[in-house]
Amino acid sequence: MDEKLAERIVINPQIMVGKPIIQGTRVPVELIVRMLAQGIPEREILNDYPRLQPADVRAALAYAAQTLAHEDVLPLPLTAQDECAMRFIVDESTGAAVVEHLRSSGHNVVADAEIMCQADDLDILALALNDDRMLIANDKDFGELVYRTGRTHHGVLQLRPRNESSANRVRGVKSLLGKYADRLARQFVVATASHVRIRSAPQ
Repeated sequence: MDEKLAERIVINPQIMVGKPIIQGTRVPVELIVRMLAQGIPEREILNDYPRLQPADVRAALAYAAQTLAHEDVLPLPLTAQDECAMRFIVDESTGAAVVEHLRSSGHNVVADAEIMCQADDLDILALALNDDRMLIANDKDFGELVYRTGRTHHGVLQLRPRNESSANRVRGVKSLLGKYADRLARQFVVATASHVRIRSAPQ
């Protein structure tokens, strides 16, 4: 990404929950890209947001392209292969069934509900990083912390099942680890019912 364009994009945890925005505004990059995708002309965007300049629109597109360059979208198989042992910390939002499955599969698992009940997100992330554990969660809070703010982590797996049953969450984790375990370390991963997004932080 061109350095001058990159300077137009900033991430501030205090503004728009840390979403990338145009420097000096509260206009998210996501909004500009979405409007362009909807066929809204650039001149209309600039008229509606008078503090934006044409270079800001180009910067938003360049940022989106760079972000996608660091993301792989892969099919999630319905049946799992054998899993290799890994180290995890499982957030309470994920449920006990996933913890039990991972332990029975031979993984080294810490459940935050067992050792640090009601801990804040930063403490859980710090434990995961210091202990070389991938964090598994069933909500978006950790995604806000580690991806949008660039916080260091050892890997985060965010589960986004269509059906929230414990059996479905276990099935998703089992399929993911059986197919892509060797690609997950230090990545931000979102697993849905049909596919998985593996994203590294832009350089």
